[in-house]
Amino acid sequence: LPRHFGFDESCLWQHTRRPPRYANPGLEIDGVEKDFHDGEYGPSLVNDFALDFLSRHAAAARRGDAPFFLYYPMMLTHAPFQPTPESRDWDPRAVGEKTNDDRRHFADMVAFMDGLIGRLIGRLDELGLRDDTLVLFLGDNGTGGGVAPLDVTDPDGVPGPVLLAQPAPPRRRPGDPGRHPARHAACAGEREGARALLPG
Repeated sequence: LPRHFGFDESCLWQHTRRPPRYANPGLEIDGVEKDFHDGEYGPSLVNDFALDFLSRHAAAARRGDAPFFLYYPMMLTHAPFQPTPESRDWDPRAVGEKTNDDRRHFADMVAFMDGLIGRLIGRLDELGLRDDTLVLFLGDNGTGGGVAPLDVTDPDGVPGPVLLAQPAPPRRRPGDPGRHPARHAACAGEREGARALLPG
Protein backbone atom coordinates (compact mmCIF):
# COMPACT_ATOMS: atom_id res chain seq x y z
CA LEU A 1 0.00 0.00 0.00
CA PRO A 2 2.77 2.59 0.64
CA ARG A 3 3.89 2.20 -2.99
CA HIS A 4 0.30 2.86 -4.09
CA PHE A 5 0.61 6.27 -2.42
CA GLY A 6 3.99 7.05 -4.01
CA PHE A 7 6.42 5.87 -1.34
CA ASP A 8 9.45 3.97 -2.66
CA GLU A 9 10.43 2.60 0.76
CA SER A 10 8.64 2.11 4.05
CA CYS A 11 9.16 1.12 7.66
CA LEU A 12 5.77 0.90 9.31
CA TRP A 13 4.14 -0.16 12.53
CA GLN A 14 0.51 -1.36 12.54
CA HIS A 15 0.06 -1.29 8.78
CA THR A 16 -1.54 -4.74 8.45
CA ARG A 17 -1.35 -5.98 12.06
CA ARG A 18 -1.06 -4.62 15.61
CA PRO A 19 2.15 -5.95 17.26
CA PRO A 20 3.93 -4.10 20.09
CA ARG A 21 5.52 -0.81 19.02
CA TYR A 22 8.03 -0.09 21.77
CA ALA A 23 10.03 -2.91 23.41
CA ASN A 24 10.53 -5.90 21.08
CA PRO A 25 8.31 -4.48 18.34
CA GLY A 26 6.86 -5.80 15.13
CA LEU A 27 7.42 -3.67 12.03
CA GLU A 28 6.85 -3.97 8.30
CA ILE A 29 9.93 -2.99 6.32
CA ASP A 30 9.28 -2.53 2.63
CA GLY A 31 6.21 -4.75 2.96
CA VAL A 32 7.93 -7.57 4.88
CA GLU A 33 6.78 -8.28 8.44
CA LYS A 34 9.69 -8.37 10.88
CA ASP A 35 9.40 -9.12 14.59
CA PHE A 36 12.17 -8.21 17.05
CA HIS A 37 12.87 -10.21 20.21
CA ASP A 38 16.31 -9.11 21.49
CA GLY A 39 15.48 -5.94 23.42
CA GLU A 40 15.16 -3.69 20.37
CA TYR A 41 13.16 -0.47 20.71
CA GLY A 42 10.71 0.34 17.92
CA PRO A 43 11.26 4.11 17.78
CA SER A 44 15.04 3.55 17.53
CA LEU A 45 14.63 1.02 14.72
CA VAL A 46 12.44 3.41 12.74
CA ASN A 47 14.88 6.26 13.38
CA ASP A 48 17.73 4.06 12.11
CA PHE A 49 15.69 3.42 8.95
CA ALA A 50 15.17 7.16 8.44
CA LEU A 51 18.88 7.92 8.99
CA ASP A 52 19.84 5.20 6.52
CA PHE A 53 17.38 6.61 3.97
CA LEU A 54 19.00 10.05 4.30
CA SER A 55 22.50 8.61 3.93
CA ARG A 56 21.60 6.62 0.82
CA HIS A 57 19.99 9.60 -0.93
CA ALA A 58 22.35 12.37 0.21
CA ALA A 59 24.73 12.47 -2.76
CA ALA A 60 21.98 12.79 -5.38
CA ALA A 61 20.17 15.37 -3.24
CA ARG A 62 23.32 17.48 -2.83
CA ARG A 63 23.84 17.47 -6.61
CA GLY A 64 20.22 18.51 -7.09
CA ASP A 65 19.55 15.42 -9.22
CA ALA A 66 17.09 13.70 -6.92
CA PRO A 67 15.50 15.56 -4.03
CA PHE A 68 13.73 13.38 -1.48
CA PHE A 69 10.74 13.44 0.81
CA LEU A 70 10.95 11.62 4.13
CA TYR A 71 7.64 11.23 5.95
CA TYR A 72 8.43 10.23 9.52
CA PRO A 73 5.44 10.14 11.89
CA MET A 74 6.88 8.97 15.20
CA MET A 75 5.37 6.35 17.46
CA LEU A 76 6.45 8.38 20.47
CA THR A 77 4.80 9.73 22.60
CA HIS A 78 1.58 7.84 22.05
CA ALA A 79 0.12 5.59 24.72
CA PRO A 80 0.93 3.08 26.05
CA PHE A 81 3.35 5.03 28.21
CA GLN A 82 6.17 2.52 28.52
CA PRO A 83 9.83 2.86 29.55
CA THR A 84 12.42 3.78 26.95
CA PRO A 85 15.93 2.29 26.80
CA GLU A 86 17.06 5.35 28.80
CA SER A 87 14.47 4.84 31.58
CA ARG A 88 15.59 3.45 34.92
CA ASP A 89 13.01 0.67 34.70
CA TRP A 90 13.63 -0.30 31.04
CA ASP A 91 13.15 -4.03 30.59
CA PRO A 92 14.59 -5.38 27.33
CA ARG A 93 12.52 -8.56 27.81
CA ALA A 94 9.18 -6.69 27.95
CA VAL A 95 6.58 -7.78 25.42
CA GLY A 96 3.20 -6.28 24.67
CA GLU A 97 1.38 -2.98 24.78
CA LYS A 98 0.16 -3.38 28.38
CA THR A 99 3.52 -4.20 30.00
CA ASN A 100 4.86 -1.45 32.28
CA ASP A 101 2.25 1.03 31.01
CA ASP A 102 2.31 4.00 33.39
CA ARG A 103 1.97 7.71 32.64
CA ARG A 104 5.09 8.40 34.74
CA HIS A 105 7.03 7.18 31.66
CA PHE A 106 5.67 10.03 29.54
CA ALA A 107 8.55 12.41 30.40
CA ASP A 108 11.11 9.74 29.48
CA MET A 109 9.29 9.18 26.19
CA VAL A 110 9.36 12.90 25.36
CA ALA A 111 13.09 13.08 26.19
CA PHE A 112 13.79 10.02 24.02
CA MET A 113 11.78 11.49 21.14
CA ASP A 114 13.81 14.68 21.43
CA GLY A 115 16.99 12.62 21.13
CA LEU A 116 15.69 10.88 18.00
CA ILE A 117 14.88 14.23 16.40
CA GLY A 118 18.39 15.39 17.34
CA ARG A 119 19.87 12.34 15.59
CA LEU A 120 17.89 13.17 12.43
CA ILE A 121 18.98 16.82 12.42
CA GLY A 122 22.55 15.73 13.18
CA ARG A 123 22.54 13.37 10.19
CA LEU A 124 21.31 16.15 7.92
CA ASP A 125 24.22 18.28 9.20
CA GLU A 126 26.74 15.44 8.70
CA LEU A 127 25.56 14.89 5.14
CA GLY A 128 25.64 18.58 4.22
CA LEU A 129 21.88 18.62 3.61
CA ARG A 130 20.69 20.77 6.49
CA ASP A 131 20.69 24.12 4.65
CA ASP A 132 18.61 22.73 1.79
CA THR A 133 16.17 20.70 3.88
CA LEU A 134 12.86 21.90 5.23
CA VAL A 135 12.05 20.06 8.46
CA LEU A 136 8.45 20.13 9.69
CA PHE A 137 7.65 18.90 13.20
CA LEU A 138 3.94 18.40 13.84
CA GLY A 139 2.07 17.16 16.86
CA ASP A 140 -1.20 15.46 16.09
CA ASN A 141 -3.49 15.90 19.06
CA GLY A 142 -1.67 17.34 22.03
CA THR A 143 -0.89 15.39 25.12
CA GLY A 144 -2.22 11.87 25.59
CA GLY A 145 -5.07 10.94 27.89
CA GLY A 146 -4.09 10.58 31.52
CA VAL A 147 -1.17 13.01 31.12
CA ALA A 148 -3.17 16.17 30.37
CA PRO A 149 -6.66 16.83 29.03
CA LEU A 150 -7.15 16.21 25.31
CA ASP A 151 -9.60 19.11 25.00
CA VAL A 152 -7.40 21.85 23.55
CA THR A 153 -10.02 24.47 24.44
CA ASP A 154 -9.32 23.64 28.10
CA PRO A 155 -6.70 26.10 29.43
CA ASP A 156 -4.92 23.16 31.09
CA GLY A 157 -4.68 21.21 27.80
CA VAL A 158 -1.59 21.09 25.61
CA PRO A 159 -2.29 21.47 21.89
CA GLY A 160 0.04 19.86 19.36
CA PRO A 161 2.91 21.99 18.02
CA VAL A 162 3.89 22.91 14.48
CA LEU A 163 7.55 23.84 14.02
CA LEU A 164 9.29 24.59 10.70
CA ALA A 165 13.04 24.84 10.29
CA GLN A 166 15.22 25.53 7.26
CA PRO A 167 18.47 27.42 7.89
CA ALA A 168 18.87 28.70 4.31
CA PRO A 169 16.51 29.40 1.41
CA PRO A 170 16.34 26.59 -1.15
CA ARG A 171 18.99 26.68 -3.89
CA ARG A 172 18.03 26.25 -7.52
CA ARG A 173 20.17 25.77 -10.56
CA PRO A 174 19.68 28.26 -13.42
CA GLY A 175 16.55 27.40 -15.39
CA ASP A 176 15.35 24.97 -12.71
CA PRO A 177 11.65 25.54 -12.00
CA GLY A 178 12.03 23.56 -8.78
CA ARG A 179 9.93 20.58 -9.84
CA HIS A 180 11.62 17.19 -9.58
CA PRO A 181 10.14 13.81 -8.74
CA ALA A 182 11.25 13.10 -5.20
CA ARG A 183 12.30 9.86 -3.55
CA HIS A 184 9.86 8.98 -0.80
CA ALA A 185 10.04 6.97 2.39
CA ALA A 186 7.34 6.44 4.96
CA CYS A 187 8.31 5.63 8.53
CA ALA A 188 6.26 4.09 11.30
CA GLY A 189 3.48 5.75 13.17
CA GLU A 190 -0.19 6.40 12.85
CA ARG A 191 -1.96 8.36 10.14
CA GLU A 192 -3.53 11.24 12.05
CA GLY A 193 -4.09 14.94 11.48
CA ALA A 194 -2.14 17.87 12.87
CA ARG A 195 -3.18 21.05 14.58
CA ALA A 196 -1.23 24.31 14.68
CA LEU A 197 -0.27 25.92 17.97
CA LEU A 198 -1.20 29.54 17.49
CA PRO A 199 -0.20 32.40 19.75
CA GLY A 200 -3.01 34.07 21.51
